[in-house]
Amino acid sequence: MPGYTLKIPAGERDGRLLRAEEVDSGLACGCRCPGCGDRLVARNRGNRRRSHFAHHKAPESRACYETALHKMAKQILLEARGLLLPAFSKPPVYDASGREYTFDECHAEPRLWAYHTAHEEMRRADLDGRTPDVVLIGPKPQRPLLVEVRVTHQVDEAKIELVRKRDEAMMEIDLSSLSDSDLESERLRQLVLAEPHNREWIHCPHWESRYLSLLARIQPDIDAAHEEFARQQAAETEELAKQDRERNYARTASMPESRQRKLAKMRLRDQCRIEELYARHFDEENPPGWLMDSDPDAWPFEAHPLLWQLAIYDKFIANKPVGTGFDIRTLVRWVRSTFGCDERLSGEAWVPDPARAVAALMARMRDTGVVRRGRDGWYQL
Repeated sequence: MPGYTLKIPAGERDGRLLRAEEVDSGLACGCRCPGCGDRLVARNRGNRRRSHFAHHKAPESRACYETALHKMAKQILLEARGLLLPAFSKPPVYDASGREYTFDECHAEPRLWAYHTAHEEMRRADLDGRTPDVVLIGPKPQRPLLVEVRVTHQVDEAKIELVRKRDEAMMEIDLSSLSDSDLESERLRQLVLAEPHNREWIHCPHWESRYLSLLARIQPDIDAAHEEFARQQAAETEELAKQDRERNYARTASMPESRQRKLAKMRLRDQCRIEELYARHFDEENPPGWLMDSDPDAWPFEAHPLLWQLAIYDKFIANKPVGTGFDIRTLVRWVRSTFGCDERLSGEAWVPDPARAVAALMARMRDTGVVRRGRDGWYQL
């Protein structure tokens, strides 16, 4: 506790708390400790130290100091008839999009409140028998104000939950950080009754009700933003899962054994068409030098390499006049649209661009004299 002292700030006599300067010195003060009940000695004649009490025989105790301070605060509340109520405000809330909702209509500055009746440690049946430190009742028919004085511990969570459930008005005054100078009569009275910075609402029914009303008004917008956010999250999750599936598929498809199985399957499927195109243009005894049975870059195509190579020759070269021109991009687009290409493999770094296979075919045709290389990627017969 900052400013902690073992000096007892008040003694108890005839049911009241008195300060050392209000009583006779020494044991003649007739006071007892509010904490342990031991006789007190009033030390009120020194010029160098503030007046205070000390135990006559018992050791000085922090618990006694805290009990005395707690009782002094309650006595001040019981004898006064006005109290500064805490400020009330609520922090902004944010929806899933980050939009801020403020509650300016739900803000109250600290204000003085007059009450006509005060009860100490009044047992409340509606709080399951729990006893607030002080119960204050105002002049108008209204719910009482429950006041808790904090010297050591805050209001326990069970009491807070019950107060909110019962919709009771409760505030807390924090006296846990006092120094010796704060124990002077007028200063302590100020701290208990009128200091705006040491008090807060545990529950304020009027403003809480207004807050809930404002919150209910914006709740549809918040819910809609959360739903949209959830949809976006679900879509992003699905897209990531799709990318993972495609990536795993591409890894599996790129394995040598997978490529060999695909090549054999396509060879079996495309064999008749391959034989047809081959017989149309070539003699079995003189196979063209540019025709290759496989190509390391061609496996994304959905046709056997013999088929799409012969098909290019049949479509763009055979029986075409000398000087006919075409470019690689045209050939690649035609092969993709005619035979298909496994698009699930596109975009992966380890999957080759099938356009390289077409370019390699044209390079072999150039080397064997079927075509010649022109400008800007064009070829001519």
